[in-house]
Amino acid sequence: MSELHQQLIQQTEIELELNTILALITRYCLTSKGKELIFNSNFTNIDELNKELNQVQEMFDMLTTDEAPPLSKIDDVKNIIYSARIEGTALEIIELKHIVTMIRVAKEIKVFIAPRKTKYLLLADEIATMYDDKTLSKKLDVTIDENDNIRDNATPKLAKIRAELREKNSRLHSKMTKLVREYADADMINDDFYTIKDGRFVLSIKSTYKKRLPGIIHGASQTGLTVYLEPNAAVDLNNELALLYSEEKREIYTILQALTRLVANNSNELLALYDTLSHLDSLLAKAKYAADYGGVKPIIIDTR
Repeated sequence: MSELHQQLIQQTEIELELNTILALITRYCLTSKGKELIFNSNFTNIDELNKELNQVQEMFDMLTTDEAPPLSKIDDVKNIIYSARIEGTALEIIELKHIVTMIRVAKEIKVFIAPRKTKYLLLADEIATMYDDKTLSKKLDVTIDENDNIRDNATPKLAKIRAELREKNSRLHSKMTKLVREYADADMINDDFYTIKDGRFVLSIKSTYKKRLPGIIHGASQTGLTVYLEPNAAVDLNNELALLYSEEKREIYTILQALTRLVANNSNELLALYDTLSHLDSLLAKAKYAADYGGVKPIIIDTR
């Protein structure tokens, strides 16, 4: 392309306020990659351009005569997937949930387009190529619950640890409740309940009694009128709980590492899926803009 030709294109884009229009279209996007595609679409030939226009037309027809595809917000997962490839990495639960969400959205779109594939051929062809590994998806679903926690039954070891935690928490709760009643009756406690300080179950004891009650002091209130006492009767159970929580943390890390390896093993397919969903997002954004502003598909003629 000659320098003069390039200058003419730039001047035309300025006069048409192209960047302003593209910015308006990106407001309809649900993905960051979709926004990038709006600004940086590069077509190497007229056939690619016409295919894109025809796909936008199919999206437009779907919006105006059918219903919108179930494309919802997807976080940018590229860096998450790249991180998963690093040996020994354990992705955070929220990062894995972003992968789960992306796979779920892809499934919903596939289900949506299945009965409509003869009507929207170009979109159906693109959607048909989307990655759909039921093993990875199921493993993520059965391991992470709807509240972004690792499920108890993720591994037998975690189930055992959490069962012990519940049992020892119950025993400690009963012991602390009994001590609260005992010290309250003797007017040696400021609050009629126990609390947790530095991960230890403690009682809020009046400071005047701090030397009379057996236990370990874990600090005092700002006024100095209250000290936080871990009774001797609770020390062993507190220690056992602390060890169990450490075991739980290590097992969760092991589980996250295993899930991360699954993501890494499917990284190329997941990256391709994100690209496809982002492209669909950009097509839908263009179609929505056209529907709102009365746009029509142009006829492109190769004059070379």
